[in-house]
Amino acid sequence: MNGRLVVRVSAVMDAQQTERLTVSLEEPPEGGDLLLDVSGTEAPLLGLSAVSASDYGVANAGRFVFDQLSRHPQIGAQLGTVGTDAGAARALYVLLRGETLVEEIPWETLCAPNGAFLSLDPGARWPIGRMVQSDGGAGVRTFNPPLRVALLLSCLDIPAADEWERIWEPLSTAAFETRVLVLVSEEALAEQIGALADPRITLATVPSEVAELQARVSEFRPHIIHAFCHGERDGGPCLKLAVPSDWHAAGGPTRSLVLEPSQINLLSNPAEPAWLAVLNCCEVGAPTGTIHSMARDLVEDGPFAVTIAMREPVEPEDANTFSRWLYPGIIGSLGQVVGANGEPTVVDWASLTVAARRRLCENHQQGRTFSTSARSTREWTRPVLYVRRPQFQLRVDTGARMTTADALQLEALRAVLAEVARLPEDKRAAVRAKIAELEGASP
Repeated sequence: MNGRLVVRVSAVMDAQQTERLTVSLEEPPEGGDLLLDVSGTEAPLLGLSAVSASDYGVANAGRFVFDQLSRHPQIGAQLGTVGTDAGAARALYVLLRGETLVEEIPWETLCAPNGAFLSLDPGARWPIGRMVQSDGGAGVRTFNPPLRVALLLSCLDIPAADEWERIWEPLSTAAFETRVLVLVSEEALAEQIGALADPRITLATVPSEVAELQARVSEFRPHIIHAFCHGERDGGPCLKLAVPSDWHAAGGPTRSLVLEPSQINLLSNPAEPAWLAVLNCCEVGAPTGTIHSMARDLVEDGPFAVTIAMREPVEPEDANTFSRWLYPGIIGSLGQVVGANGEPTVVDWASLTVAARRRLCENHQQGRTFSTSARSTREWTRPVLYVRRPQFQLRVDTGARMTTADALQLEALRAVLAEVARLPEDKRAAVRAKIAELEGASP
């Protein structure tokens, strides 16, 4: 990927107190601000919410947004060859400034004049992501395998076995070490995973208290946190993780753990913050009025450098498909980091969503061509990706390494600590002290 384009979109109020948008080219920095003719009430944008298989609503919205951006002379020049073989391969990131409208615009649908959707390019030459400015920064982070992934698989009335299998397959066959913490609430799924008896897997039941969940996940020090559960945005975005008793409630009251963005932030370990949150849940990638989406909040105000979420309700089959085609790309990119011999390597997260978007489009072709399906199928537009502005890079520490025996002991102690959240603090402190001693050999 030869660099990236960063287009800043800001919300302003016009003389009638109507929210409008201005746009400028931030990377490379060329030209000034331009006021766009976008208020969110235009027919192509409203039509996207009523897309059916018989219209081209997605294409109409994407072309409208493309044409609006292209009105800016310098942005138009940059976009002029996008969608053609002559176009340079560059990710396009939309830097959001302001509330509501900047998030509501379906940037992922951008469609060039020749009908090519940037987000669906088979070569992933022009992937699209959203960007926010964050005081947390991103910069260069250190990645020393094993890759640690925390999976919160607990979606009431929707079995998570398919989600587990779609994720575990690429993780289990990675060319570098992986470790997985899996929290579930279904008895059948717990039995299925437990039967594997794989030492790379730490299996636990979703606890009954949010604080216990936070302690267990944080002490695992995950690089990636993945949630497959119910999501809501009315009244503010939240995740709902079912607890085991919910499956036997028979329509009565449930005790699901309800997590707001600030509570999800505490799943990350401050000493080694998580990079990525994948929220394979309904609606938490979309705003509600002036309330930001959860996906945006976790990057803008939380510890995460990247989030991926869904802007609308999503069917379980589509959620599973997305995971199946997302994780091989993540593993491949991290493999490049491991093979770079300590050199900082850029991870282009936006490009990792393209294969999953294409498969979602294919799954909804219904006898049509891929191009026809893309013009009217909303499913592929639902995933949304947020990143921080500083470009995310990873490097492997090529310095001193601990012995294999110490590495195994360290992993065992971390697993113990994740399992003893209810023990007295002095007992937990002893385990932490030994972990700190071992970690001194591999910062």
